[in-house]
Amino acid sequence: MAQLRVNGEVIAAQVLMYGGDTAYTWKTAFDVAYSKFSPGALLVDKITDELLASPEIKAINSCAAESSFMGQLWSGRRPMVDMLVDVGPGKSLGFRIEALWLTAYQRLRELRDRLRHGPAMPVKAQKAA
Repeated sequence: MAQLRVNGEVIAAQVLMYGGDTAYTWKTAFDVAYSKFSPGALLVDKITDELLASPEIKAINSCAAESSFMGQLWSGRRPMVDMLVDVGPGKSLGFRIEALWLTAYQRLRELRDRLRHGPAMPVKAQKAA
């Protein structure tokens, strides 16, 4: 847990996890009383410098969507996917429920994004020369 303090008081915190040579910045929180100073962004900036300077760390994963706060701070993102794997024979009831829930969740997020940004403009067909 990384912390940004002012006079001993924690004003921002970041949960960091490590796996091999990758650091995962899982969750950022900050004291809203200091929000005009962007304490979360300041802490992420400091953490980023320290992680990039570490010879043990080869990659940093924000665990966040591209449109999120972290996606705005960091560029150079790698495409990632989520996978749901049922390790038993056939598909268990639990697997089917989880797969249905994840599919519904993804479709609702896509619908939300379409409603926020309006309908996509159709691509005009180009005439062959």
